[in-house]
Amino acid sequence: MNDLSEATSESIDTAAKTAGDAVDEMIDAAKETANEAEIAVSEIQEDAVDALEATVVEPAIEIMEDSHEVVAATPGLIRRVQQALANAGYNPGPVDGISGPRTLSAIENFQQDNDLATGELTKETLRALGVDF
Repeated sequence: MNDLSEATSESIDTAAKTAGDAVDEMIDAAKETANEAEIAVSEIQEDAVDALEATVVEPAIEIMEDSHEVVAATPGLIRRVQQALANAGYNPGPVDGISGPRTLSAIENFQQDNDLATGELTKETLRALGVDF
């Protein structure tokens, strides 16, 4: 009976050691997988930041830097501005491409209502009106 008890005890010890080794291997594998996932997430975050800077931040900086530039008022541009002002509820007078007193007044009112620099036709004003230049 002692032999059977010793054999059973050895089998249990061997099984416990094997199970413990298997658990240790699984824990090591899980840690390695977690590290790999952490690295992958970090790389994705870096790529997302780079993409955001390239598609949003850099163009926004460019727009902000030139927003106060005055644009040459050609008849075609004035016509588009007059139409945009009329669409926005301002009365620029006839949409004829001539920058008369009503057009100038409508531009100034639009600029004041939208907290824009007043007095000249700037890229900022054109962007706010949705007018290509």
